[in-house]
Amino acid sequence: MLTVRNNLLRIFYGLMFILSQGELMAQKWYRPVNIGHVYLNFIAEKKLSEDDANANFVVCNNNIMSELFKGELQELTEEWKKNDKGSISPNFQNDPYFTPNRDYKIDYSIDAFSDDSINVKFFYEYGTSRWHHYNALLMNLIIPRNSRLDSIFNMEYYESLYKTVYNGIGHDSTGKQMEEELGTDYFEYFGQSLQLRNVYYEDQNLEICLQDGIVKFVKIGRPGWMDSDNITKHKKND
Repeated sequence: MLTVRNNLLRIFYGLMFILSQGELMAQKWYRPVNIGHVYLNFIAEKKLSEDDANANFVVCNNNIMSELFKGELQELTEEWKKNDKGSISPNFQNDPYFTPNRDYKIDYSIDAFSDDSINVKFFYEYGTSRWHHYNALLMNLIIPRNSRLDSIFNMEYYESLYKTVYNGIGHDSTGKQMEEELGTDYFEYFGQSLQLRNVYYEDQNLEICLQDGIVKFVKIGRPGWMDSDNITKHKKND
């Protein structure tokens, strides 16, 4: 009987593990628009506990970092400066548009978020070339979400923009699905990057932003770029 009981327990815990992994895999991640931001190096994601995240991130004088955390980032920046030695990388020497940035100001971006986590990357801008920003990655963090951290990282804005769905079209829909559902009667704005498409359905008062053919967000309202001369009108399919 004991052997049967142990086997049943193994099966039970095995099923619980499989179900937990399925829940993790099923978790939807939202990835904001990211055009022209290129990281020059790779750093694996590091998960912070909720206690560590609450301790490291504070709102003070428009700064979101604790003094200790800020000091750690500055040390990483100093390492970059020492290795860089003020020279221009060979990758950019033949780029007439490249402008090196030497102020080493630490910045961050929300690269992705889910219902319970945020992927925050800390970096400094190494240089620019036209619309491209080349960044030295300092930290790549996965932090848990709670009301305090959501407020610090302005997650209400990201939630409202990237979670909006209109007639089944929303984040991660394809451009083909957009046209099949909403039609091809729309205005389109053309900017510098061919990766980015901005369209506006005037009859539905709906703006849609796509990156690499995938919908990033849908937004009710007429966008400011409609006043630009750099737009074209698509017609309905016959």
